[in-house]
Amino acid sequence: MLDERLQRAYERIVAERLPEADTTAFSLFTFALGAGRRAEGILGDVVRPHGLDGSQFSVLMVLWMNGPPYRLSPTNLSRNIAQSPSGMTHTVKRLTSAGLVTRVGLETDGRAKHVELTPEGIELVERCAKDLTTAVERIFPRPELQLEDLAAAQRKIVAAIVQHLGPVSPD
Repeated sequence: MLDERLQRAYERIVAERLPEADTTAFSLFTFALGAGRRAEGILGDVVRPHGLDGSQFSVLMVLWMNGPPYRLSPTNLSRNIAQSPSGMTHTVKRLTSAGLVTRVGLETDGRAKHVELTPEGIELVERCAKDLTTAVERIFPRPELQLEDLAAAQRKIVAAIVQHLGPVSPD
């Protein structure tokens, strides 16, 4: 467990090795990176029994959270889950082969193909989301943590990082 004393020791090391760096910002970013990797591990543990990996679940979740008709362009899916376009192509192919998504043409542009959840995809993402809810509630027990404060801080961290990537446009 990281406590303030360990974080300050880390910041001192950063200051020694990178004297021009903003040690607090560097520490915040690197610890957020580590937390993200740990969160990906937890997500993998939850979705693996359902035959998915984290990228596949993330695509299904973004489509599901987008609401009916549960459809987005591959470009917006890539932006939403921070996956490269080539990685998204690979992920969508695996999900299509599994019958969890389908590619659909748009009435406005016959060349464009969006990714849409199938009924099987909807059922699976709902089951996975329930399992993830259980895991997340174990990690963040509400009576013990001020979740609203953590969420406000998280929104600021994410906004600071995302501003360098450009906006995610709706379909």
